[in-house]
Amino acid sequence: MRLLVVVEGQTEEAFVKEALAQHLWNHGVYASATIVGTPRRRGSLPLTKGGGDWRRWERDVRRVLGQRSQAGLRVTTLFDLHGLPKGFPGLTEHGTDPDTNRRCDSLEAALAEAINDSRFIPYIQRHEFETLVLASLDPLRGLLDARDDHAGLDALAGQIAGVAPEDVDDGQETAPRPSAF
Repeated sequence: MRLLVVVEGQTEEAFVKEALAQHLWNHGVYASATIVGTPRRRGSLPLTKGGGDWRRWERDVRRVLGQRSQAGLRVTTLFDLHGLPKGFPGLTEHGTDPDTNRRCDSLEAALAEAINDSRFIPYIQRHEFETLVLASLDPLRGLLDARDDHAGLDALAGQIAGVAPEDVDDGQETAPRPSAF
């Protein structure tokens, strides 16, 4: 089985390559990642990595599905719920649903319908991927030894105090400010 994960940025790509791929390999699944919406000049390297609009994201998913016709291929996504591009399937209808579980389910269903390929398994990450790190700040502290790293973690912990990790970065007002890092 081959699993291609279409991701929105470098953090998710690194997670697939450095953690998920090895885990899945142990279960007989070869996993790799590709970043969506990466504009290119003809015959050149990507101009940027990640981001872009829904048309690019859709084109990338369809390109990956079209290039590989083998039966053992599955394609999935690792997209953060917050910050989906304009035009994303179902975003107009479900994008303001305050229940983020229901919002993810609705958007995944709309994405599956838009792509319409039995090998495609849409996945939208309810929490900002980087927020998963916020759920484990104390273990992270043990990995860092520089004082400024600890000061940054302290500032970040103060900024998100009382907010569940799942609710961090569910909008412009709730996103941690870069100055906290």
